[in-house]
Amino acid sequence: LIVRAAREVFSVSGLKGARTRDIAARADVVESVLFDHFESKEALFEAAILAPLRQAVAEQTEIARAAEGGDSHADNSIK
Repeated sequence: LIVRAAREVFSVSGLKGARTRDIAARADVVESVLFDHFESKEALFEAAILAPLRQAVAEQTEIARAAEGGDSHADNSIK
């Protein structure tokens, strides 16, 4: 719930504009609960936005490589 709420808030407001109180309200929890699960707003951004984005890019890269006939290219995965 927290990650989903964070994704929604970050998608509208970005990292700088998002407020943890807005994320907590969207998740229907008190703000302190966010920090029970995430060290910082940036860590929550990592979990909600960056990690899924990296995963999607990696999956699409694998699909593209398979369509091209295999792993003939150097590993250029996003870290």
